[in-house]
Amino acid sequence: MLERLAHGLTQKLLHAPSHRMREAASRGREDLLEAARGEFFRYLGKSFLEYQEEGVIFPVSEVHLKYFAFAEYDDELRIECRLTAIRGARLGFGYRITKGEGVRILEGETLHGCVEASGRATRLPPALKERLQPYLDSE
Repeated sequence: MLERLAHGLTQKLLHAPSHRMREAASRGREDLLEAARGEFFRYLGKSFLEYQEEGVIFPVSEVHLKYFAFAEYDDELRIECRLTAIRGARLGFGYRITKGEGVRILEGETLHGCVEASGRATRLPPALKERLQPYLDSE
């Protein structure tokens, strides 16, 4: 079931000057989660930028990450993103990052608000909610 509900992307882990070689897995990997989430939205037909231009943004309100193994620089990582919650003005996403033959690197969740450009919370646009509904992971 995860295959149908998840949207994934593959990306090389890039070197960051302030990181030592094996620290890659113990550092925040929110950038990879954001990239996967962005690709999920593009897959649905509209980018984050397009929503922002319409006056709707989805700021992160919570992040939970659990690390299982190291990722080293130049590893090819698979980042899976699935929708875990749609509630009023909130969205939840679940993630799994693996490398090689499915070695689990990280699992995590993010929660997002839906806010207008003014910063006021607002419900999800109805068209977006409708597009998201089939991808809601009910596990």
